[in-house]
Amino acid sequence: MNKWFEYLIIRVTRHSLRAAYRAVFESDQGKVVLNDLSIVTNFMRTTHNSNPTDAAFNEGKRAAFSYILKMLRKQPEDTQTLADREVLDDRPYDPGADLH
Repeated sequence: MNKWFEYLIIRVTRHSLRAAYRAVFESDQGKVVLNDLSIVTNFMRTTHNSNPTDAAFNEGKRAAFSYILKMLRKQPEDTQTLADREVLDDRPYDPGADLH
């Protein structure tokens, strides 16, 4: 297979993948999920931790969210987060709370 054809296949695949990300995260429900992910990944906050294992874990969560933003071609500033609010439904927000 020639290099141009390989490049074209990769480009089309990446374009299709970006379109899939947009279909998921630009829907009303997707925006809610995207906001929640920005909170649980601590994307807009520092993740400094004296324990190197915890620090690496936290940075991994942030990197995954950053990848989603990259696929959506969004800047971090474009993401409004619920984390900026102190309460959610009159209760402190706890991303680990039971969601049922």
